[in-house]
Amino acid sequence: MWSAGRSWTVFRGHLTMASRPRKPGGLRKVTLSPEDAMPFLKEAGVMHDGKPVSVFGYIDRAAHTRRVIARYADGWRADVRFRVDGSVAITQSLNLRLESRR
Repeated sequence: MWSAGRSWTVFRGHLTMASRPRKPGGLRKVTLSPEDAMPFLKEAGVMHDGKPVSVFGYIDRAAHTRRVIARYADGWRADVRFRVDGSVAITQSLNLRLESRR
């Protein structure tokens, strides 16, 4: 049960791991209009030409956009993550629904 990055302490006669202090805050979820999100999506290189149906953004404590999730009517979903160092990660996925004929 050794864990790197944590220190061991003795609490009430038992050897326990000291927990890390939690940072307050985190990412805050906001709803974006599709028109406002289009520059973020195009700059990141999202390969969809249509307008998204719903767009959610995640903003950090400094009011910087860190993540944009766009859902399209044809089943595509684009997830764009803006990192602190300026790099961008894009994930695009398609949700298919198949019907069986009997």
